[in-house]
Amino acid sequence: MPPPGAQAGADSKDTENAASAAGSIDQEKYDQYLKVMADGRALVNAFRTRMMALHVFLKEDLMPSREISLAITDCQRTIHHTGLTLKNMESKNPYPESTNPDSPKIEPIYEDADMDQFKKDLYEFKALETQTARVKALRGYIDEVMQSSFPDNFMGILPYEAAFHLSRSLQWLTEVKMWLGWELGRIRDLNDLKEFKNPLNIPLQ
Repeated sequence: MPPPGAQAGADSKDTENAASAAGSIDQEKYDQYLKVMADGRALVNAFRTRMMALHVFLKEDLMPSREISLAITDCQRTIHHTGLTLKNMESKNPYPESTNPDSPKIEPIYEDADMDQFKKDLYEFKALETQTARVKALRGYIDEVMQSSFPDNFMGILPYEAAFHLSRSLQWLTEVKMWLGWELGRIRDLNDLKEFKNPLNIPLQ
């Protein structure tokens, strides 16, 4: 028969071991969560950078029109919601001075160096000589970006708010493609007109 208190001591030791094991499991799960968030942020950052490159192309390399202006606005909305996605994935605030009226500093929306690799995706479109060809190429590019940027189960591993904003971002990107479709319709309607505003002198077709 064990001496008095021995069983209580054994039970206490077992409790400590169980607590230690549970703590180890919790830490392991937390470490896994941190890795998932880090990998997820990398994917969202890459997507955001591609949207920045698309935004630059829409502004600088297409003949302006109402439809292109709306595509630019919706591309900006796409970028806005990727920022909110990252905010809800425990990212650091990239614009700490943006609400400080005492600071003259204005942080850049994006770093040019980070965008170089993705601008290369669009360089080949500049060789296309007509507005029609460039718009069609961009519509195909958007399809490719939406299909390849995230794995099928990606939304399911994100915190709710992050998943919500990423979903909104993809919806706005769909709107960009739709406005480019409207631009093709505008070009079709202009085919029979002799004069129209074309400051970049890009042939329509």
